[in-house]
Amino acid sequence: CLDKEMEKIGSQLGLTTFYSKEVMGEMPSNASQRFGDNTFKSLMFGKLAAPQLVNMLGFDFIFCDVDIVWYRNPIQFFKEQPKEWDLMFQDDGNRNMGFMPYAANSGFFYARSNLKTQFFFRNALYNAENVQQWSQQMIFGALLPEYVSLLGMRVKTLQDTDFPSGFHYHMQKKYMKQLTEGQVQPWIFHMHWTKNSAEKKEHMKQTGMWFTREDGTSCTDLGCCAQEPIVECFRPDEPYVPECEKKSFVYKAKKR
Repeated sequence: CLDKEMEKIGSQLGLTTFYSKEVMGEMPSNASQRFGDNTFKSLMFGKLAAPQLVNMLGFDFIFCDVDIVWYRNPIQFFKEQPKEWDLMFQDDGNRNMGFMPYAANSGFFYARSNLKTQFFFRNALYNAENVQQWSQQMIFGALLPEYVSLLGMRVKTLQDTDFPSGFHYHMQKKYMKQLTEGQVQPWIFHMHWTKNSAEKKEHMKQTGMWFTREDGTSCTDLGCCAQEPIVECFRPDEPYVPECEKKSFVYKAKKR
């Protein structure tokens, strides 16, 4: 856990938790306002430390950002993958040089615990000071090809339509229409490529991906989880579930 509050919430949900102030230091409790701001960069240290600790203890694991919805349980998918793959990453959608050759998204990946991945995560943590100039994802992007060459570590980029993301939301309208109409069923959806948490929530509500009751409903713990998506419609020029055709949109056009 990044802070004491998250440790408390995790324990209340029946999860096995671990928190060390000596390891995590002072983490901001507020959300970042945009990708790459100082709050975002501070949180990136936790995204380097947490997987390294679990990997070092000998556990295989899924790393999953909180802006992700599971349509199906991906644990079974990863269990069925050939043992030759050491790391399996969601396709980020970004084809800039800093993401090549794997276009690996560091917000959703599966890691096996072995000597190769332990070396990788340990050295990623050694580069933590660079999150202020780059990000955790850019550190991964720089180290992955190096350790594939040096150690023979096997890295797989997952099929993008099986593990879609904000790239599809903004760039693949045909796929998003199929998704919101239930014609395709991916394993997960990751709402990245989005400015901040407020916009993520709007996108997820409009596409039927929001399952958390809002503050003020007097719910607690798992009681805040809805069985059906909580739909609210914001922008008619962005992907939306068919239910929005019967509702009024909050905005007439996309906010600039």
